[in-house]
Amino acid sequence: MKKWIVLLLIACLVAALGACAVPEEPQQDEVTQTTAQAPAYGLESERTHDVALVQVAAGGSHSMALHADGTLWVWGDNSHGQLGDGRITVYRDHYFVVEDHSQHTPQRLMENIVQIAAGSYASFAVNADGELFAWGGNSRGQLGDGTREDRPTPVKIMNDVVFVDAGWHTAVAITSDGRLWTWGIDITQLGWDEYSLEPVHVMDDVRAVGLGSWHMIMLTNAGRVYGIGSTRYFGRHFTDPNQMTAEPQFIMDNVRDIAVNRQATFALTIEDRLYGWGPGRHAGVDSAAFWIYTPTLVLDDVQTVFPGSMALRNDNSLWIWGEVSASFTGPWGGSMAGTIVEYGVPQRLMDNVLTAHGNMSRHRLAVTRNLELYAWGDNQFGQLGTGRANVFEVIVPEDDYGFWHELIEDYNEATPVRIGRVG
Repeated sequence: MKKWIVLLLIACLVAALGACAVPEEPQQDEVTQTTAQAPAYGLESERTHDVALVQVAAGGSHSMALHADGTLWVWGDNSHGQLGDGRITVYRDHYFVVEDHSQHTPQRLMENIVQIAAGSYASFAVNADGELFAWGGNSRGQLGDGTREDRPTPVKIMNDVVFVDAGWHTAVAITSDGRLWTWGIDITQLGWDEYSLEPVHVMDDVRAVGLGSWHMIMLTNAGRVYGIGSTRYFGRHFTDPNQMTAEPQFIMDNVRDIAVNRQATFALTIEDRLYGWGPGRHAGVDSAAFWIYTPTLVLDDVQTVFPGSMALRNDNSLWIWGEVSASFTGPWGGSMAGTIVEYGVPQRLMDNVLTAHGNMSRHRLAVTRNLELYAWGDNQFGQLGTGRANVFEVIVPEDDYGFWHELIEDYNEATPVRIGRVG
């Protein structure tokens, strides 16, 4: 009898404890586990994605995207090996294509990457170990490998890198100790043949940098902006438009982000106010003004500014201004076959945006917050990633005097087109 009483008491105690216990809620991961298709290809990733890792970079005529799983994808022009796959598009007489190795859809190139940059004909990537790799065009030493030879596959340049950016024929890197390095064309000289084949130390305590055609803008950890190169781009009235300086010149303070679009320069203050200066049609201030001499308000309520005259406001809407799309008559430029779209003041373009990039080219890339990749603008070499490229016919006169390209099929995109997913 006592045995049954003891068992009954134990059962009641267990039931009471169970009634008092709170069911454990399923734990939410800090990031979402995803199985997603990479841009335009069937590759799937089951790794946890890190939204902060996603990046895009628009080069002169090629594109790069950093997938959330750390894989690097490239597409577009490959005339100098800028896709890094070991191939180079071969031309005869500079205009007949013998072997076309351009890529019209994104292809996977590297993994374990954390930061990317695209120059005019060069590409750069930093891996998780801080190793900087470069490949593509190297006519002015813009790869930084000590030579002027094009590299169709990635070559290691330096260690301990946390940031890399690229311009027309210049590149920069910031190491973990805040030191800024540059190589390629010397932007302090108005000379095509003034260049450095290896990284050269510029200044310390730098956290961000922007490259223009003939100037460089640096942002220090204290929020102070400096410039080197042509003083006409320093946000002040100038008496000599050709004056150059290799010594960093103070421009403004209380800044938390910067960007450069060839000649126009932008600074985002700690109050979320975006200022611009430079050519009026690119500065986003007044399309009627030929030149904006001093920092002038472009937009307020801004969280980030991107190369390519684009800004992300705090409501995650993407705004754009200046020259945003065009079509060329041939692989090396020339007269315009299409209409250049220009906005003198910022226009709202997309919502729910995470990041974007436009740099020096006439095509743009953007990623939405649900990790959808979009592209628009010129598609001369398939740099939009839509699977198609503009088709040209080479016209050679009977007297063989000169040549030109006639646009046969136009696959430019005036508005953003979905390319795929990057996470």
